[in-house]
Amino acid sequence: MTSIQIEAVSASDAEVLVKFLFSTPHNLNDPGVFSYPHVQVLKATRKGKIIAFLPAQLTVTLDAFAINPEATKLEKAMAMHDLFISFRELARQRGVREINFFTADDSTAEFAKSRGVEEVKQRLFRYKIPETPQSLEG
Repeated sequence: MTSIQIEAVSASDAEVLVKFLFSTPHNLNDPGVFSYPHVQVLKATRKGKIIAFLPAQLTVTLDAFAINPEATKLEKAMAMHDLFISFRELARQRGVREINFFTADDSTAEFAKSRGVEEVKQRLFRYKIPETPQSLEG
């Protein structure tokens, strides 16, 4: 069996990419992502046939908000606000256009939503990159 070849897309792939994006159900396509400074799109081909495209973007992920148990509700809100603003500015300086924020705490989630952080209800998968190369195979 001929292996799959992976390569960066070119301008000549644009029409096919758009066709595939809009004909693939449940892919959560956000057209705005393609204008982000650090988006990279790769394509998989086999024997000259385009099999698939996959865009990727750099993001900032906020992880494990750690709060002093003695902090007041106001202090928590102020800290969360100011920390978020700081990471937003850091992302902007680095050309990153999205921040992901994960929480299981209802009050933190409500505060975030009240400040314009969009709650997304899709499945999330995380892959931690090992320090030594490994296969994705079972």
